[in-house]
Amino acid sequence: MNSAAGNGPISLMLAPVPSLQLIWGEALEFGVMKIGIYETNRAVTVVCPGLDSARKKLDLQVAVESELLELVEAGSNQRINLPVRNIIPNANNHLMIVPYQPHIWWFPVCVKIGVQSNSDLWWKNVLVAGKNYDLRIPDVQEAAWCYYSEDPIGPSQDVLQCFRHRVDGVSSLIRFQVTFDPTPPNLFATLALGMSHVCHLSGDPPFHLFITYFTDSKRVFTFNKKRTPISIFNVKTGVEMERPSQFGGFISEPLQGFPDDDDFVEISADRPWRFRHTLEKKGAEIGGLECLTAGTQYRVQLGPRVSGVLPSTSYSNWMYGSKRQTLGGSLPEKHTRWECTDYTRPGKLEVVVKGCFLLFKAVE
Repeated sequence: MNSAAGNGPISLMLAPVPSLQLIWGEALEFGVMKIGIYETNRAVTVVCPGLDSARKKLDLQVAVESELLELVEAGSNQRINLPVRNIIPNANNHLMIVPYQPHIWWFPVCVKIGVQSNSDLWWKNVLVAGKNYDLRIPDVQEAAWCYYSEDPIGPSQDVLQCFRHRVDGVSSLIRFQVTFDPTPPNLFATLALGMSHVCHLSGDPPFHLFITYFTDSKRVFTFNKKRTPISIFNVKTGVEMERPSQFGGFISEPLQGFPDDDDFVEISADRPWRFRHTLEKKGAEIGGLECLTAGTQYRVQLGPRVSGVLPSTSYSNWMYGSKRQTLGGSLPEKHTRWECTDYTRPGKLEVVVKGCFLLFKAVE
């Protein structure tokens, strides 16, 4: 059956996500673009700027730049101009084959609307917190087009005009609100020693330090337990023990280095988290029992010499939500989601240390 009268073989329609709010400085998915087909016996290839067919995602900035979509301020309909990027798109990367369907006007394909890289937070210089915006398909759009997959043609850029068919847009829009960064919750930490205040340099029995994190936030949040500094000082001389400034975590590592889910902590007012750190022999490495001297008393504390708030870079990677919500999806999706909470963004999760330092003695 041929395409419906008065229509091209393909239609596009936007579908919003429930209660979408764009947090200032964080990248979220804006919704879904559905691709519908009228054909019941022939597959159709869609050529769409910004479309990643392998991941089924649409780059919002490319889509708006090419006028596939319009971004306007809600109410005033004032168009939003985006920053120009010097990117030469590869047309072959924007192809998607839509299989024919047994039903007329069926939407078998859905692609998520988002951004190519969360490190490029262009909307921070374009959108205004507190305002509402509409994302919509223009009444007339020529950025996307299609052709029948069975037609004997070459690469998409060489498709003759006679083989091209228009792509229609179904009246629809996605409305979203831009909000400020969420207020960081309060996060507190305490340090405790194990059963003994004596550290045996042999490592037997093991000498444990216990760090407990807790919060007064009723809203669950998740953070990566990286960069937790423990400082140890010689009480008599005041000299700090040479040791790594933190343990655990990652800093902009490649995808294959993304932390395990166990490296993240889920916490709320009724769900504190306790971590055990053991002083061990390190051999040639710094920070082991070899750096302690028998018969010497030491002071151990969280953070640097000054008590109080830990370094502000300690927990930049945090999000409201459970581990299941914030760590779901594929490895690239997780890396992209957490990549946006970099060390320069506002709203860092600072840790307030409760209590003072602790003392222990090193013995043979």
